[in-house]
Amino acid sequence: MTSFTIKLLRALSALLLWAGAAGVIAGALSPWAAIKILKSVDLSVPGALFAQGGLCLAAGVLVLLGLRRSPLLCLIAAIYTLGWVHTATVEVPRRVKHQAIGAQLALFPINRLLDQFHINDLEISDWSRPNEELLAPGLDWTNKGALVLLFGGLIGLPVDPIALFIYKWTARAKCRHCGATWLKSRHAEFCPQCGHGTAPADRWHCGVCHGDLGLKDKFCTHCGVVVVV
Repeated sequence: MTSFTIKLLRALSALLLWAGAAGVIAGALSPWAAIKILKSVDLSVPGALFAQGGLCLAAGVLVLLGLRRSPLLCLIAAIYTLGWVHTATVEVPRRVKHQAIGAQLALFPINRLLDQFHINDLEISDWSRPNEELLAPGLDWTNKGALVLLFGGLIGLPVDPIALFIYKWTARAKCRHCGATWLKSRHAEFCPQCGHGTAPADRWHCGVCHGDLGLKDKFCTHCGVVVVV
């Protein structure tokens, strides 16, 4: 990978991580739920007041504060954020309805008194509405921000220092002759178990002069030695 490609990936990844984190924060601070109180008053509830919204907000802030330096960690944060948003699509309407029912029960003594004077009961909200009608745009904004964050993490993954370190000490090469494995970080040119060359089958090289060989060559075309396979 050339230095220009590395710089390009880092710049593009940083831009997407900034944009994604800003989108997640803006979405978490925006309304996640919209309800109508007393049949006429519109009430919007920011996502940060819900458990999942608070976690999304924290993830976005962490990315902006320094987590963006590691696309791998940002990728993990984006995956968790998408999971929290998915959970919120079910939990937010359930929580709103639960609070509305609780408030309605708290008004029971007042409504009994109003019934004596033939006055209509006070209704906090209509909790029979479908869950989709209780969700506000902020939840979708958070989801889109997390997707941008995810994309930025994927682009920057090949140049992430943590990912490269993990790959260096976990990735293993396999001998095509005996099946033995070893860490790729050893850069072995010959198998430590059987001694055969480790070059891929389409890139065989002479063991003496290291010249390129064809798949069916019996002799090296550069130095003339017998090809051992």
